[in-house]
Amino acid sequence: MITEPQYTIGEWKTTPGDTPDKDKHTIEIKYTGDAVYHFNFEYTDTAGNKNEPINVDDQKAAFTFVVDKNKPTAKIEATSDIKADNGSFIKESWSGLQSELNLGYFAKKNITFKLSADDETSAIAKYLLLCKNIQIMNQIRRF
Repeated sequence: MITEPQYTIGEWKTTPGDTPDKDKHTIEIKYTGDAVYHFNFEYTDTAGNKNEPINVDDQKAAFTFVVDKNKPTAKIEATSDIKADNGSFIKESWSGLQSELNLGYFAKKNITFKLSADDETSAIAKYLLLCKNIQIMNQIRRF
């Protein structure tokens, strides 16, 4: 679950220029928590004049960025048409990202795999399922 954006704001620092108009004012903001951050700039001079809108050359999300340090989660579920002694279908589940699965199904029945993946902060960019080291499914979602 994503919590509120986490950040720390430092102190303003002024580096004097040749004239007060050329002073440089800086502040450091550290974004530490996983979140989608949005920010903007606005400043006013001592005469009360506000800045013009900042030129971002038609960037769609110039003042938005993502901090995502956590791995996505995944679940793989295998269901077969094989019935257990109690009459229910055999089902096995694995949670987390798997590098290798060892299955104990050997039958002339169907086995259905369901893969689900989630990431709290970012979209899942790629799903990949390999069978005998041959890629059989590849979906890339572009954003």
